[in-house]
Amino acid sequence: MHSRLLSAPSHASAASSSPLPFAAAHPCRASWTPRPTSPPPPLSLLRATASMHPSPPPEGHSDQPVHGVTNTVVGVLGGGQLGKMLCQAASQMGVRMAILDPLEDCPASSVCHEHVVGSFNDGATVSEFAKRCGVLTVEIEHVDAVTLEKLEKQGIDCEPKASTIMIIQDKYRQKTHFSKFGIPLPDFVEVDTLSSIEKAGEMFGYPLMVKSKRLAYDGRGNAVAHDKKELSSVVASLGGFEHGLYVERWTSFVKELSVIVARSRDGSTVCYPVVETIHKDNICHVVEAPAEVPDKIKKLATNVAEKAIKSLEGAGVFAVELFLTQDNQVLLNEVAPRPHNSGHHTIESCYTSQYEQHLRAILGLPLGDPSMKAPASIMYNILGEDEGEAGFTQAHQLIERALDISGASVHWYAKPEIRKQRKMGHITIVGPSKYSVKARLDKLLQRDAYDPKKVKPRAAIIMGSDSDLPVMKDAAVVLKKFNIPFELTIVSAHRTPERMYHYALSAKERGLEVIIAGMVASLTSVPVIGVPIMTSSLHGTDSLLSIVQMPKGIPVATVAIGNAENAGLLAVRMLASRDPELGDKATEYQHDLRDMVLEKAKRLEELGLERACRLTKLTYTQVPEDQIDAAPGNCSYPKKHKQGEQELHVANDSQSSNKMEKLIIIKSSGSGSGDARHDDGGGEVETVRCACCGVAEECTAAYIGGVRAAFCGDWLCGLCSEAVKETARRDPAPGGGVAAALASHAAECRDFNATTRLNPTLSLAGSMRRIARRSFDKRTSASCQERRLGAAASKAVALARSASCDPRFCSLLAADVINGGAPPGDRCR
Repeated sequence: MHSRLLSAPSHASAASSSPLPFAAAHPCRASWTPRPTSPPPPLSLLRATASMHPSPPPEGHSDQPVHGVTNTVVGVLGGGQLGKMLCQAASQMGVRMAILDPLEDCPASSVCHEHVVGSFNDGATVSEFAKRCGVLTVEIEHVDAVTLEKLEKQGIDCEPKASTIMIIQDKYRQKTHFSKFGIPLPDFVEVDTLSSIEKAGEMFGYPLMVKSKRLAYDGRGNAVAHDKKELSSVVASLGGFEHGLYVERWTSFVKELSVIVARSRDGSTVCYPVVETIHKDNICHVVEAPAEVPDKIKKLATNVAEKAIKSLEGAGVFAVELFLTQDNQVLLNEVAPRPHNSGHHTIESCYTSQYEQHLRAILGLPLGDPSMKAPASIMYNILGEDEGEAGFTQAHQLIERALDISGASVHWYAKPEIRKQRKMGHITIVGPSKYSVKARLDKLLQRDAYDPKKVKPRAAIIMGSDSDLPVMKDAAVVLKKFNIPFELTIVSAHRTPERMYHYALSAKERGLEVIIAGMVASLTSVPVIGVPIMTSSLHGTDSLLSIVQMPKGIPVATVAIGNAENAGLLAVRMLASRDPELGDKATEYQHDLRDMVLEKAKRLEELGLERACRLTKLTYTQVPEDQIDAAPGNCSYPKKHKQGEQELHVANDSQSSNKMEKLIIIKSSGSGSGDARHDDGGGEVETVRCACCGVAEECTAAYIGGVRAAFCGDWLCGLCSEAVKETARRDPAPGGGVAAALASHAAECRDFNATTRLNPTLSLAGSMRRIARRSFDKRTSASCQERRLGAAASKAVALARSASCDPRFCSLLAADVINGGAPPGDRCR
């Protein structure tokens, strides 16, 4: 056995070197100078029992126990970046870590409590190292599993168990094991001769994935044969059949997913959110969390991962790599019995990192919360782009840019050498949305700005017709102002019901968080905001009522008629509830509105009425009493009306003051002068609407003024004005007059618009029925007694003058009039 015990660097030596990894001669190379120490104590004095609670060290032992969550020393086989991050998590928990690694300057050496230099594949070294540990774990699966199995029989606590390590080390054995437990896998078969692999090619087709059974990771040990001719060269590139090979059916996947599963000593498990891994040259390049896949896929992936881990033995964190196929199948690719590259993001994005979780699991502590505390995160591996100093320089430049990006955290592994495609560190970016973290990654990599068209939208604006666009565009303007990716489309509930159905059902799976359109609320759980559209007949009232009167269980938020801008702002607030950055923008928008109003108020107070009117192209004038006509109904209006009159403020009643004045605010027709300009007749026409029936007409200002003067300031169309005059003529008594007639006719018009105009067919039927009844009453001169005795004769009389009608129709009509036209007691009236 060749091993040496190294102590961790002192704080003094750490302080003497630069705190930044790129401040030394080698910009990104961190090097610790080991502190001068006395000779280490004998190994026997550092030996710990295999129980979870090791016995106290012998009397006279110089090392005092660490008063953390446990006094157990955790031994780790391997001192790479995973071991380093395990040690960093352990230091926060007060757990002592011992590392076994063949490199003196391995990444974990700078942060562990003890570092033994030796091979984790040497049985004697591993056995001696295990004696100093309360529990033994791994950060790499390519260790001496046979020795671990022997140690377990001797009472050494190994987590995960040696049996699990053995299964995972052999990829073919791993596939065979999981297939026995019904885990979905790509088809595979062992090959040991050229004829067997050719037969496999005939069975699975090409391209064919050829894999080594052992020592295959990060793309190593895998090769693709595109046809039968390439089989020999592919086998040779993998070391020949004597190294152990198997083949898999080529999997046409759409995404590669990963699930981190933590298993405690009692067998209970917790799963981290499903993530997507993006590979470059068969090496993990980017990890996006959470994965942008439907909820049912996330659930399926989690179930497959959890089922796979429960088939293994031991505690700890496991990584399950999966394929998502085109037909939405989730197939297991492989499992790692340790913390994994796909879980690096958990340090910043989750409540419990995978490294802390691994320590909790193997030490028998309660498992932590694996859920994400950040809405979105993305992890970028810093891979060596060149050899030597050139590679360090490029990595240094990347780190410098990362330090200037919000939400970015740099992890440098301090590996002594850099090679192409070697993992030298990683950068995790957390943010309020997937769009924001991807945009920051683009900035980090100095790529073109992230294209919003390629981003999955967070909001949707859907319309029943393109005629709604003039209104709905205001919502789009708001979403664009707040940099919210959205989609705008037409979905007609009546003309394209299938499209609407599919659109609504897939909304949540496609990542939509809010929809501005009311007709899909019953088909999706995504919040929906309705915008009542102004209509020509009912001015949008029908649209408003259709939204606010949704049945219980189908909630739809709504805004004022035609106010799509508020719909956009409401969508912003909904999204801001889970997006702090967007929430700050929404708050800033409110403050801007407040400041704008306060500024307007201050400006108006400073200018005064006259100057404010002139500056806003408005003017005012005082109209003396002698220029005012007293119209019927105590309504007074000026003789001469300005074109474009905005508002008439009645200052005093004509009976309360002999010097009554009225203040009229008028639009100025000129650009400079603020004087009122009277229109004595003629001039341009303007559109005006009847105050009773609502019909619109184009009239001159003089005509409009004359009509208003006659009808208490209201403009009436020709028909309504004649009706009001006739009513006023018939009822000249006190309390009547023009004002009363106008009010009566306006009420009739409102009733007509609310009933007859809505359903002219029913109105026509009712009118015909009343006409028929009156005609029947007039044509019948007999007494009530005669009607009872000669009903048949009466019918004949009633119908005798309707010879031009269909006899069947006349008979039915007469029967209706006699039997149903009035209550039985009123028929003889």
